[in-house]
Amino acid sequence: MRTEKSPIGARRAESKNTAHGLVGLGALLLLLGAGCATARPAARPATFPGAIFSETLDLHGRGLTAVPAEVFSDTQAVRLDVSDNRLTGALPSEIGKLTRLKELKADHNRFTGIPAEIGRLSQLATIDFSYNSLTGLPHELGELSALRVLDLRGNDIARVDLAYLRERLPQTEILVDLPGAQGKPFGSVVRLGLNQTVTYSDGLKVTLIDIGDSRCPAGVQCVWAGELSPEFRLSGGRFGAERTVILGTVRSPRQQEGDYLLEISAVTESTAELTISVAEAKTK
Repeated sequence: MRTEKSPIGARRAESKNTAHGLVGLGALLLLLGAGCATARPAARPATFPGAIFSETLDLHGRGLTAVPAEVFSDTQAVRLDVSDNRLTGALPSEIGKLTRLKELKADHNRFTGIPAEIGRLSQLATIDFSYNSLTGLPHELGELSALRVLDLRGNDIARVDLAYLRERLPQTEILVDLPGAQGKPFGSVVRLGLNQTVTYSDGLKVTLIDIGDSRCPAGVQCVWAGELSPEFRLSGGRFGAERTVILGTVRSPRQQEGDYLLEISAVTESTAELTISVAEAKTK
């Protein structure tokens, strides 16, 4: 048996549906006003502090031990700076994805290799791998016809690799340490990266082996602000035996060791600027 709605019941149902429709419309308008229902391109995730995706990717001096994978997704980048970090091994092969790159700064790290994929970056004009731990170079570097400066100072590059690149890249200025050059003069400011060594004119060798960090974390109350404490290994020169010296940016930036006076100036998490002078003989 079929029943029919009375006119009054029908009007009530229609009124109820209209009210629901108005509520739904109001909610939609609120969402539109808040920008929730608009189609917008998804923002690129910033998964490391200060990450900025643009033509310039500046990640220098952040204490990084690995290059964030997101970096290699920004194919519009023309400049990448990962200098002054704690990067080891070889630069990731994904660098070959950044085909618009014109400048690559990777100096003052602990890199031991450069990937062959760097040969894909045909627009590269400047490469800086100075003060790392490189010993060899990929021959693919010889494909970079736009390269104007290749800085390899502070590395022990095999002569055969240098000869090959000089032949393939006659227009490129290749910067290396001069063989047989005299040691650093005393009194000059020397910038060292971790595990890098400088030799002075009397045969003194100084290696930066570690940088301690006791600085107070942000947002935490500490008894004192803390400091960066570079640790150096000294050998040769006027020393009879190897020794280590730890200086501090706050408590002990200057210290005498034997006949040498050591003083630090600018210090980061991965580099330290050091000045060594020969101390005057003490009178008894």
